[in-house]
Amino acid sequence: VSGSADRTTPPHHVEKYIAAARARGHDAQFLIVPGAGHGGRPFGPIVGFALDDLFRR
Repeated sequence: VSGSADRTTPPHHVEKYIAAARARGHDAQFLIVPGAGHGGRPFGPIVGFALDDLFRR
C-alpha cells in the first residue's frame, strides 16, 4: 500500500519492486491510495480491507 503523494517511498519505486517480485513468481499485490502521503489517516479503512484480504489467502 502506498499513497500517490508519498515522498518517502514514491509509488514508482514500489511498482519496480512489485514487478521484480512478480517476475520471480511471487503473488505481489500493490494498492495506491489517491492523494495519500506516507501512512497516516488518509489510508483509513482501505488498508484494513487490503490486509484482511492478504491474511485470508
